[in-house]
Amino acid sequence: GENGTGKEMIAKELHRLSKRNKEVMIGVDMGAITETLFESELFGHVKGAFTDAKEDRAGKFEAANKGTLFLDEIGNLTYSLQSKLLAAIQSRQITRIGSNKPIDIDIRLICATNSNLQKMVARGTFREDLLYRINTIHIEIPPLRERGNDILQLAESFLRKYGSKYSKGQLYFTKDTQSKLLEYSWPGNVRELQHAIEKAVIMCDEEALKPCDFFFKPNNEVPANSSKTLEEMEAEQGDFSFTPVKLCPKKPETMKLTIEQAGRYKFLVKARSALSSLAQSSSNLLLNQKPVLTIQSNGTENQWTVLKLNNIQLEAGEYEVSMASVKAGLEIEWIDVTR
Repeated sequence: GENGTGKEMIAKELHRLSKRNKEVMIGVDMGAITETLFESELFGHVKGAFTDAKEDRAGKFEAANKGTLFLDEIGNLTYSLQSKLLAAIQSRQITRIGSNKPIDIDIRLICATNSNLQKMVARGTFREDLLYRINTIHIEIPPLRERGNDILQLAESFLRKYGSKYSKGQLYFTKDTQSKLLEYSWPGNVRELQHAIEKAVIMCDEEALKPCDFFFKPNNEVPANSSKTLEEMEAEQGDFSFTPVKLCPKKPETMKLTIEQAGRYKFLVKARSALSSLAQSSSNLLLNQKPVLTIQSNGTENQWTVLKLNNIQLEAGEYEVSMASVKAGLEIEWIDVTR
């Protein structure tokens, strides 16, 4: 399924409903593992196997023994590493780096991808034998735009979640709001819906969420099976000629913001700190290389927190938006700009 359709959520539900639910479910992002660390991460190593191997360490396969191993974005795995993964799946054994002793493994394997693996096989970028090995049961998750009233059920669930989280009382959608949610194409799928509901809850002043509480980009249709993330799609759009906008500092590091009307603009930032001392984590928000706001996480270590920042008076024109670290450790997921 496309990015943001909820593949990991469904994998967790499959594990919860299985006979292995008393054991752990281990998730691995295959696109985030480098070739040099692949065997160590998945199969483990023994002490002294390489320079930094100071102790024996079990890999993900061992850690998931008797439980579920979830390999996310398996289509991102390089061709050379696919054969190593195939060998472990076929033999149901792994061997730690630096050891000659095979270790039996007993796992339920769930894989996810946003790519068309059949086409990758035809192009020679994915092993056909690996596809046959992992494709015992195939589940295609449709994009949110094709799921009809699922949109409202998910929206209601997120509304309850964030209404409780931000102490907003008994919130509800008006009929016109429900129609607007159903008519939108949701290129970012469930992930985008979740963010839209969270933002609307934070900004609302009444219990009824109205259509004006939601701002969507026009002409957002995305081809089926798009392999791009929501952040990448938004980054590709370049100049933003409307407000509000969503900016993701990770990709790219600088963004264009076009302000058509002068006025005061609200900034929301979703951030987290990787440090134990949150007061030591902060960044500056820069407009045209000039610092205008300091962002400092005030949440729990490694937990995302949505921060409301002071309003900024902006004149009409184009701005280059970027981040500058003041004290290391602060990670920004997105920035919302609303007039």
